[in-house]
Amino acid sequence: VEHFHGKEGVRGSSPRSPTKPRKVKTKALTRAVRTKWKAPRTDGGAPLLQYRVEALKSKKRGAKVAGTCFAEPTALNCRIKGLKKRTKYYWMSVSVSNEAGWTWANRKKVRFK
Repeated sequence: VEHFHGKEGVRGSSPRSPTKPRKVKTKALTRAVRTKWKAPRTDGGAPLLQYRVEALKSKKRGAKVAGTCFAEPTALNCRIKGLKKRTKYYWMSVSVSNEAGWTWANRKKVRFK
């Protein structure tokens, strides 16, 4: 993760939210989804705090969350358990935070058989 300070790269500037996690990949398991990703290109000028992965029932804003997991900043994967069988849905939403806040999520669709 590239670390830079503020909008113009000036030390002492306020940090911004990190960029989105990259290359999100998902795998449907029995009643679970395993999600992995690459770290964001930049951390916004502050250390990463944690990742949040949500299984959403649709791609629309405000979609119902079916499950969530959190991962430490050094972890690049997470598993959400307890999802319903025979559901063909789930948009996996992966976001990351630093002291300035959360990124907009990077979303990836996963289908169950």
